[in-house]
Amino acid sequence: MPKAYSLEFKRRAIDLVLVDGGRPVVVASQVGVSHSCLQAWIRQAKIDQGQLPASAGLTTEELRELAVLRRENKRLKEELDIVKRAAALFARDNVLPK
Repeated sequence: MPKAYSLEFKRRAIDLVLVDGGRPVVVASQVGVSHSCLQAWIRQAKIDQGQLPASAGLTTEELRELAVLRRENKRLKEELDIVKRAAALFARDNVLPK
């Protein structure tokens, strides 16, 4: 499982690149994350700030909402499956033999 970093840690690392003008490779090494990880954080920050076009990806808030909706959708599908199985079971048990 990937290591979770605090929002403050990510913001500071991103600011070292975007605000202070640090090179991503150097900053990544300094803060102890991979270059690709830092690049992903920077890209997401630019999307959130509107510096990249909407086609570049979803904002952090949209990603959170999508995750919530996917979990809810999964739960509802599971509930529907349970109802269908119960209905089939009750229908089978209530059928009179010919």
